[in-house]
Amino acid sequence: MKINFLRLFSVAFIISGCNKNINHHIGDLSKINFTVINQTLKSSGTFYKSSTFLPYGFKSVIYIHKHDSDEMFTGGTPVTATSFGTPDLVTEKDIVLPQGYYDVFSISDNTTEKPQIEFSGHYASGLKNGTDYLWAKNSIILPENSTVNLEFNHIASRIIFYIYPANINATLSLTRFFFTPPETANNVLYLNTGTITPSQSADHLTEIAGSGNSREIIVLPCSTSVSFEFEATIFKEGEAPLSKRFSGTLPMQLRPGISYEVLIEIKEDFKTLLKWSSTAWSEIDNQIIFSLLNN
Repeated sequence: MKINFLRLFSVAFIISGCNKNINHHIGDLSKINFTVINQTLKSSGTFYKSSTFLPYGFKSVIYIHKHDSDEMFTGGTPVTATSFGTPDLVTEKDIVLPQGYYDVFSISDNTTEKPQIEFSGHYASGLKNGTDYLWAKNSIILPENSTVNLEFNHIASRIIFYIYPANINATLSLTRFFFTPPETANNVLYLNTGTITPSQSADHLTEIAGSGNSREIIVLPCSTSVSFEFEATIFKEGEAPLSKRFSGTLPMQLRPGISYEVLIEIKEDFKTLLKWSSTAWSEIDNQIIFSLLNN
């Protein structure tokens, strides 16, 4: 009886061991897992990777094809993945692949919605302003490593306008703001590089709703000038409020992945002085956007 018991125990242990690993390797197949990472600059000037996450419920789409291949997607992709407030992205169905060398891509709108773009080959059209497109790419060799680290990057452009009076004894109230967003007819997103081709022209003036004396806008990259107009009321002590309409043109091209800060100073003679700066739009944040341009 003792011998029979040991045999039964051994069989049970073997079966249990097989069940434990079946989710990761099935013969020559591997289940793929996805983790969001962030690139952080240390004081020494060298980079290291640290885990971060997309907000709870935010979605991305996973695309996989063989390394440096022009073939269409494999592994049942594209597949939607969701963040649940941890570094892991959970796919709507398992992605299982045979051993090999693969390129993995992911696109997100940085929202809880699935990105509404469709790829034809390795590029997509139908892009629009007002969408904070995120892109990530990595490569894996199976079966050595079945976890894909995805570092998302902004690939649209962001502009933040700040409007203020030069006279420190005056106050300003921004009442209306207009902007000529890039046209969206011919932009293309290339999956392999995460590059959005820039617009060649700007659209008509569009009013940007908001509050306070600033506006934040997310648009597609643009290689031509874009313009703005706004209405503001100037208040000076002892004088009647004065409302005027101002206009101007941004002197720079809008490059992908760049955040622009535009300072518009209203002088005593009601001329405007425009100053601007640009930085890499590196943080994957979700600030309140005063207006999203949906073209």
